[in-house]
Amino acid sequence: MGASLVEEKEDDAKDSHQSNINSVMNRWNGLSLAVKVAVLASVVLLVGVVAMSMANTGDKEVVTKEAKPAPIAETVVTTEAIGFSTDTQEDPNRLEGETTVTKAGAMGSARVTYDVYSDGRKIEVKREILKDPVTEHVLIGTKPKPITNVSWDVLRVEQFEAAPMTEKVAVAERYLNENKLKGPGLPWQDPKWLVGKIETWLSENKDSGNNYLEWEFGNRVSEWKREELARKAVTLPLGSSMDEAKALLGPPSDTRSTNLPGQSVMDYLYYGPLGDRIELIYSGGQLEGVKG
Repeated sequence: MGASLVEEKEDDAKDSHQSNINSVMNRWNGLSLAVKVAVLASVVLLVGVVAMSMANTGDKEVVTKEAKPAPIAETVVTTEAIGFSTDTQEDPNRLEGETTVTKAGAMGSARVTYDVYSDGRKIEVKREILKDPVTEHVLIGTKPKPITNVSWDVLRVEQFEAAPMTEKVAVAERYLNENKLKGPGLPWQDPKWLVGKIETWLSENKDSGNNYLEWEFGNRVSEWKREELARKAVTLPLGSSMDEAKALLGPPSDTRSTNLPGQSVMDYLYYGPLGDRIELIYSGGQLEGVKG
């Protein structure tokens, strides 16, 4: 009897639940399509609002955790140096490479307060200037250096062109002396003549591409020396002696003799640079001809 009564109550409960479901379904089916759509939209909106609320609540918790500052461990006050700046001005009255400090610079100082956090961060919270830095003033020379003492290895054509005439003449004289070319009688042995020729040549050959002055001196002197020697050599009359040639042209740069059987002794005097020399030919001690 007891078991049968329980079973009857469970059956009644099931029937009641099913009846409620059927009632709800009958009511739902009785609604219009527009009402059904509105109800479903409200349900979806409610679900979305609940989901967003849960998500935002989670983000706030994370942000709150990340934004939580570390506690300040200590406040530190220290004195720090402030560097000074340098003001440079060009001075045309000083030589290139020369620098002169007209006013010495001086470091400044400041009292700085930092908050030091337990996580190692150090943040400046206050700065008080104790002493302003003093700007240093420097003059830098722009005047070209004298070329009279510049090594041939680095002396450039543009330096020669920009130098005053007294320096140009001194450099030309140095070149002639060092190469044992200076002396009386020939124009290329005069430093002033050499400077004039070099200036003229440079003005007419701006695009030659030659940068070093000794190279230009060497080439131009060889060229002018040969021209002058050739001009004078052709004035020697046939039949003149070697002594007469040496008196007019100076000592030869090279000599050679041949003595073939049955022939007169032939002597040769050479003047000018190797490869482009002037040749004086002598037979029996008398000038037979000039080549070059």
